[in-house]
Amino acid sequence: MIEYAQWGDIVFELLSYKEHKEENSFIYARHETIFPPSSLQWMGKEGRKLNMTLRWHNQWCNPEERYREFKEEAEKGEAKKLIIATKVVGDFVVEKINATINQVDVWGRPVIIEVDVEFNEYFKKEIQKRQIKTKKQQAPARAKKPEAAQKKVVTKTNPDGYTYRRIE
Repeated sequence: MIEYAQWGDIVFELLSYKEHKEENSFIYARHETIFPPSSLQWMGKEGRKLNMTLRWHNQWCNPEERYREFKEEAEKGEAKKLIIATKVVGDFVVEKINATINQVDVWGRPVIIEVDVEFNEYFKKEIQKRQIKTKKQQAPARAKKPEAAQKKVVTKTNPDGYTYRRIE
């Protein structure tokens, strides 16, 4: 039995190695132009994706228990070191698990569980924050007029006996 791969504390022990697949993605922004062809602008690369198939057999482990442990670790959502053979590949999270129970014994326990796992490379990236400074908007201040320029309201009575107000 060989230790084929390890993700965090979980070791994948296999009788023989078959394969794993690696996927690399690159991001391009497409700028449409009036006349073809449109132009492309390289924006960067995405993290690698590794796909591997694991097979747990009841001859060397409890497949149900190994599958449960692996699922519990994946559900934590934590990035862990992925090691294949003796090479540290990087920090990866489990993005997808597809399990197939190939065979069960007479008691209904799985004999073979085959799991397709999709690992996604994890990069810790700080979210950039920008603080916006805002000024409080104040009502425009009214200029005070000098005392001499201020007007007064005067109440007067005319000779006919009517009272009126006048601004002076």
